[in-house]
Amino acid sequence: MIIIDNSIKQIAFDNIWENSIVGLALIDSDGRFLNANPLFCSLVEYSLAELQDRTYQSITHPDDVKADVVMTGRVSIGEEKSFSMKKRYLTKTGKVVWVLLQVNPIINHDGSIVCLMSQVSELIDLIPPSITFSKPKESINLKFMDWVKKYWFFILFFIGSLAGVISEAFKRLG
Repeated sequence: MIIIDNSIKQIAFDNIWENSIVGLALIDSDGRFLNANPLFCSLVEYSLAELQDRTYQSITHPDDVKADVVMTGRVSIGEEKSFSMKKRYLTKTGKVVWVLLQVNPIINHDGSIVCLMSQVSELIDLIPPSITFSKPKESINLKFMDWVKKYWFFILFFIGSLAGVISEAFKRLG
C-alpha cells in the first residue's frame, strides 16, 4: 500500500478543484455557498464572493427549488447518501442554464456531515435547436459537450468516487 502524506493530498485536491471539467461547490446546512470552483462561477456568472452572499436556492429556477431542497435536506440528515437531478440555474444576467446536479455529503472523521458538495455539468442538449453558434470556439465546446453527453455516466461515477476520496481526506485531516 502506498501512503500519501496530507500535503500531497492537499495539492491533488487543489489541482482537481481548480481544473475540474465540472462545476464544484461546497454548500453549508443553510444552503449558503462556502466555496465554488472557477467553472461553477463561470457557469452561473457570479464571482466566488458574490456566491458566498447567496444560497443555492436563490440561483435555482423557481420551478426546481422544491425538489432540490427536499433532496438536499435528505442528504443533509443522512437519509440519502447522495442524489442526482436535472435542474436549472438562473445566472447573474438572468439566463437559464440546464445542468445535471449530483450532491454528496462531505463527512468529517467523527462521521458528522461537514457540508455538501455539489457537482454540476451543463446539459447542452436541452438548448432549443433554434439557437445557432457562429464562433468556432463554441463549435469546439459543443463537440466536447457531445463527448461529455456520451460518457456522462462514467464522468459522474468518477466524480462521485472523487467526492468519496475528498470526504476521506477531510476525515483524516480532521
